Amino acid sequence: MTGEKPFQAENLDMLMYKIANEPHPDPKIKNEKIPDICVKILNKALHKKIEKRYQKAGDLMRHSQIIIQKIDEKRLARKQSSV
Repeated sequence: MTGEKPFQAENLDMLMYKIANEPHPDPKIKNEKIPDICVKILNKALHKKIEKRYQKAGDLMRHSQIIIQKIDEKRLARKQSSV
């Protein structure tokens, strides 16, 4: 979403520690235009507690497809209203 990796470290051990223990940064810090719903999906996908993450890739995919469809509908509506 931001074009950057959420975690940076000097070596693999430190990177793995950060991934496992530190919260990921808010992507809106890098790009405030990211829709809140997209941040919500990202937060769920990257949650530290396994039981709070998407349990199946298909669930993440379906959520993402719904969001993409809604974003496309809003863009189309804006485009049509400006004509």
